[in-house]
Amino acid sequence: WEAVPDPELPKRLYYWNRRTNEVSWQPPPVLQAATIGEAKAAIIQTMGPAKPPPKPGTLGAGLVTRPKGMDDEHKQSALARTKEVDFVRDARKYGASSQPRPGVVGRILRDVFQRFG
Repeated sequence: WEAVPDPELPKRLYYWNRRTNEVSWQPPPVLQAATIGEAKAAIIQTMGPAKPPPKPGTLGAGLVTRPKGMDDEHKQSALARTKEVDFVRDARKYGASSQPRPGVVGRILRDVFQRFG
């Protein structure tokens, strides 16, 4: 018997007997295993052939590895870069005008008033 994902609901499994081509939604009866090792082997056999691990640097690798948190140095660097990008964007938008550059709340309110009058 082999556990196979349902094509319509991949998290749902059905069971397929390769020898008899029989399928069932119910798990097959498990033979009595004498040891834990035999039980593990019986379970692994129902899972089908093992898939090779994804190649590093590919999309598949990103789906199975956990993202790493940033340390304080990286957080500070990212924050400084964000402030720099905001400054450049505002400088391009407002130029050297005498108008004060609005903060985040000011930009949001300005956009709301422009859209809805």
